[in-house]
This record gives sequence, C-alpha cells and structure tokens, in this order.
Amino acid sequence: MDGDVPSAKTGCFSGWIDEADILAGWRIKQGELLQMDISNGSVMTDLCRKVRDKANQNVKQGIEMYLTGKVNPFWKEATGEQAILCMAKQLGKYVKKGDFNMLAHDANFRLRVDGFLGMKNFLLEKLIEQENPLREDYEDVIQEWSKWCMLLLKCGILKSKENFARVYERLEEVVAREREVLQKLM
Repeated sequence: MDGDVPSAKTGCFSGWIDEADILAGWRIKQGELLQMDISNGSVMTDLCRKVRDKANQNVKQGIEMYLTGKVNPFWKEATGEQAILCMAKQLGKYVKKGDFNMLAHDANFRLRVDGFLGMKNFLLEKLIEQENPLREDYEDVIQEWSKWCMLLLKCGILKSKENFARVYERLEEVVAREREVLQKLM
C-alpha cells in the first residue's frame, strides 16, 4: 500500500477488449455472460433494442436485490445495502484497538477500488446516457458516499468511539438517501 488516500473520481472503461480476456475475467469472478450471435440476419436496431431492454431489466433486478439485502448471522454473510452497514458495525468493534487506522484505511480503499463506488458510478453513467431526471440526485448520493469514505479515514486516525458513532450515523443517512433515490428508479 502506498499510503495515498484514493480520492480521484472513478469511472468505467469504455473501449474494446479481447473476447478471451473478458471470458477469463468472468470465469474468475463467476459472473454471467451474455453472448449474441448476430450472424443470423437479425435487424441490428431490433437486436440493440432487445439488448438494451434486457440490460435495463437486469439493472432493475440488481437495484431490487441491493435494496432487499439481508444479514445472515449464522453464515456471517450480508448482502445488498445491509452489507455496508454490517461492515461498519464490525469495524466499530476495533475503534480502540491499535490497528483500527489500518482497518479504516483498508475499508476506504476497498470501497473505492473493489467495486462498491465503481458500480454506483456505472449506474450513474447509464442514468446520464438515458437522460434520466434522477441522474443529478444519484450523483449527489455518490458524492455523499465519497465524503463518507473520507469521514471513515479521519475516524481511523482519531480512534474515538464517539467519532465512530457519528460516522455510523452518517452512514445510515447516506444509505437512506440512496434507498430513496433507487426506489424512484424502480
């Protein structure tokens, strides 16, 4: 780790990638793959519309899954928006411990780099492409998430239970605000 706080605005890659690289990545991540055979003479505009419709349906399903996240204490798993709340509760147990600063720094890095904020930015890019009226509201939510990550870093330095309680309270506010915007997208 280089010690720098990731604070640059993230985005999504737009360009061409070799099919073999995409397939290898999806296999590693155990993801889903949509392959299309356009050689059968389908009208390209109809095909594009069908793909866009399917993608929009999948986005709505993804949002619904995110909003209906669950916590399973027996399996020590959490999904959806509950996962971030669960992670923060677990972090709170280490506030007064010596390695809390490193844990907060690692959590910030993972939230910014490992896809949490990246997926939110991806959704925002799609809302912008579709000229969705909620795009500005969701952009504000993403900024709130970024600010929350910075608060978590500061909390890691201060190692104060009172400060962490305020950070957790702010987290609940950001989650509620995001829920409000995402429900309007459904």
